[in-house]
Amino acid sequence: MAAIDKALEFLKTSGSINYAATAKKFECDETTLRRRHQGKQRARRDADSLYKSRLSKQQEQDLVTYIRRLSLRGIPPTLSMIRNFAQDIAKIEVGKNWPYSFVQRHRNEIDCTWFDGFDTARRRADNASRYRAYFDLIREKIDKYDILPQNTYNMDEKGFLLGVINRTKRVFDVNAKRQGKLLGASQDGNRSWITFLACICQDMTSLPPFLIYQGKPGQVQDTWLTDFDPEHQSAFFSTSETGWTSHELGKEWLIGVFDRFTKAKARNGRDYRLLITDGHSSHINMDFLDWCDAHRIIVAVFPPHSTHRLQPLDVSLFGPLSTAYTNRLVQWTSKTQGLTGLSKREFWVLFWGALEAAFTPENIASGWRRTGLKPFDPDVVLSQVSKNTDDESDVESGLDDSIALQEPTARELRRLVDHVVKQSSVSSDTGARKLKRTLESLQAEVELLRHENQGLRETITREKQRRQRGKALKDYIFDRVDPNSAQVFSPQKIAQARQKKIEMEAQKEEEVLQKRTEKALRQKRVEEQKQLVLERKRQREEKKERKRREKETKQLEREANRQLRIEMKKQNQRSIQPKHQARQNGSDGLEENGGIQDEIIVVLPTVTQPPVLFKPPNEALTAVERAGIESKEVNEIYFGNVLSAGLGQGPARQCAIGAGLPQTTIATTVNKVCASSLKAIILGAQNIMLGTSDIVVAGGTESMSNTPHYLVGLRTGVKYGDQTLNDGVLKDGVTDPYDMEHMGIAGELCAREYGLSRKAQDEYAIKSYKKAQAATEAGLFTEIVPIEISNGRGKPSYKIERDDEIKNLDIDKLKAKGPVFRPDGTITAPNSAPINDGAAAVVLVSEAKLKELNLKPLARILGWGDAEREPERFTVAPSLAIPKAIKHAGLTAEQIDLYEINEAFSAVALANIKILGLNPEKVNVYGGSVAIGHPLGCSGARIVTTLTSALKEKKARIGCAGICNGGGGASALIIENMQYID
Repeated sequence: MAAIDKALEFLKTSGSINYAATAKKFECDETTLRRRHQGKQRARRDADSLYKSRLSKQQEQDLVTYIRRLSLRGIPPTLSMIRNFAQDIAKIEVGKNWPYSFVQRHRNEIDCTWFDGFDTARRRADNASRYRAYFDLIREKIDKYDILPQNTYNMDEKGFLLGVINRTKRVFDVNAKRQGKLLGASQDGNRSWITFLACICQDMTSLPPFLIYQGKPGQVQDTWLTDFDPEHQSAFFSTSETGWTSHELGKEWLIGVFDRFTKAKARNGRDYRLLITDGHSSHINMDFLDWCDAHRIIVAVFPPHSTHRLQPLDVSLFGPLSTAYTNRLVQWTSKTQGLTGLSKREFWVLFWGALEAAFTPENIASGWRRTGLKPFDPDVVLSQVSKNTDDESDVESGLDDSIALQEPTARELRRLVDHVVKQSSVSSDTGARKLKRTLESLQAEVELLRHENQGLRETITREKQRRQRGKALKDYIFDRVDPNSAQVFSPQKIAQARQKKIEMEAQKEEEVLQKRTEKALRQKRVEEQKQLVLERKRQREEKKERKRREKETKQLEREANRQLRIEMKKQNQRSIQPKHQARQNGSDGLEENGGIQDEIIVVLPTVTQPPVLFKPPNEALTAVERAGIESKEVNEIYFGNVLSAGLGQGPARQCAIGAGLPQTTIATTVNKVCASSLKAIILGAQNIMLGTSDIVVAGGTESMSNTPHYLVGLRTGVKYGDQTLNDGVLKDGVTDPYDMEHMGIAGELCAREYGLSRKAQDEYAIKSYKKAQAATEAGLFTEIVPIEISNGRGKPSYKIERDDEIKNLDIDKLKAKGPVFRPDGTITAPNSAPINDGAAAVVLVSEAKLKELNLKPLARILGWGDAEREPERFTVAPSLAIPKAIKHAGLTAEQIDLYEINEAFSAVALANIKILGLNPEKVNVYGGSVAIGHPLGCSGARIVTTLTSALKEKKARIGCAGICNGGGGASALIIENMQYID
């Protein structure tokens, strides 16, 4: 015994208390002795024990009793619930492992294990009185209809998830489990559903299985039954969309299986047969029952939620069947190593083996015996079922030796307290402990009852909320203060109930009337909306008809004007030749012959030199030769050129003389930036219409590779510092002089304004290349004249016969290139027109000269148009010029068969297509400048020559060429295929 304990014992027996002397005598601390004796401090072992236990022994024993009571009610608590109970009693938090220690301390009375869920409906259905009534009913029917055991059957269905394994215990490698390599047992996982309809008889036999596979109704596959042996096995097979039973399949089983295999034992249907089943709708419906009634089959139905107690199939057969099927499925999975998936064709082998193992005479007999039906003994079931009014006094048995008073009254507690107070000897400790444990027990009981009552109150509240149903007469005057009290319905109360019912029905009718009124208003609004829609449709149709009539009127006017022009031209034909003669004699044709001549301008065979990537073109023009015209017949030449620095005087004049045209040929260089050569064609046509020329060569040339760099300011002298070289192409070709921005910036503005993504521009560029490549391989660029380029210094020359750029398509690189003009931009070098060299020309001839020289034309010019707008929006100027040209030609957009729109950037073509609403399939059918190239002064004539070839090849009639130019301008030309045959 410790010194402090000896000192405490000494103080209990001494007459006087002297803490200092006692502490000195027993060699212990005086303060500790005083606090321990006065009850202010516990011994260390007592404090440690109290901390570890949290609850006293009496409180723990009361908690064990409460757990036993809950277990008998069918609601054993979880470990977390026990922890909550302990915290409610102790009023302090207990550790998460305390429930495990608590169970271990009381393992002789309580235990902890896994439980499967048990429906509360089944728990409530476990009612001895209900089961007794069921057995009485079965006994009554057996006696009344003299039903023999051989004619008594139990039928039910069981579902199989094809490849799902039930919960099984396994033996495994501990290290693999510890290292996380073993996550669980493998299973096939096929969740196709198959339903098994089973039926057993009291003579220990069973009917052949009826299997319902998941599939289209009536389509049982032969592959599912590969292993089925009809000579030694008996079974029936069917299908449904879900794999479940239905009314039709239930009836089919009744007639095709049950009646077929049981009729003989019932003396061909003369004896009654008893079929006991559950209440599933597939076999408890009027059609099913009517057939049974007509064939002396008595159908008995188990009480709801009771098959776990009363059905032989559930009690003794379906469990072994599931186990046997699972074992075979596990073996099959192990054998195949999980490499082969389980399908419906393997199911039969596994199922038949499991069926033979489970549906044995012994198991069938066990099922009837354990459910009290054979031999007929209801006590077999009733003895397992608790009565509704459980006597829980047994729970309290065995606890009489408790020190605590059991259910003490106030008088007993007062007597015990008085007794402890009066006693001052050591024996009073026993009473004190008894009082302490009694109070602890009461406190624990109060807390547990409080917890239980709170749960019951919540349950009752939820039940009330769920049971809101139609009201009976008594519900109108039901006593809500005590709903379980007895009710007496006097005439006065009945009258009150009836009056209340009338009021409620009137209110309900008013609500119905209000809903009808609202519905009528909604329908009225719907009708009004329909009428409004019809009126709008009528107005649209009237407007459409009005536009159609206006269009017809305009068409008639245009046709009349056209006929008038034709007639006037015929009348003027007689005077054309004298006028030309007068021009040749130097007379003033304009004044003497009535001013401007309305003559048709025709386009003779065209010529294009292939655009070459930064290589000088051959400037010798062969357009005149291909047209079959002698050079001396050419009156004038208009040629476009933009980058003229370093070329020398008059590029057009140089082209004329270099081509061998007479020295007297008038030459004019046109610089309208990208539209230069198209404007040259328009000027040539206007010249012929004015009567000043009969034959004009028009086109353009550009050698961007020869464009020099500039040293600005060098003429006046450089006094000090470095001098910068300015690129002539950049300066005079692709820079807007108004805001000094690259024209690509205007392209980015266009892409943003018209919502043109990088992807859309790249896809357009790829299509342009592919169309140009296809046309080249098909030999459709017949207008191209091969050029021979000299390497100089004695090296052999080489010939270029096709456009140089089109071979350079690399889709991956095209998509990978970054933006050129803005970091966040969408325009790249590959989806823009490349910088290169080229030349193109056409020969324009008046109709009179055409007939005089007996020439065969390719096309004739019907009209043209020019437009200007803000410099930064030059990219969409063609959308203004093209409609003007169409109008000038007296046509409509619908009459245009093909378009050529210059592709300075992919965004230019896409934006103008979008604005004009064009069909992309009609635009640039042989590809465009993105693929072919964009020599600035040449491109306008190039798109005209390409358009002429496309019209001829496609057998189309009308074409439109449009091109934008820096500064905000654009030009467009309408031509007609003269070889078109309608």
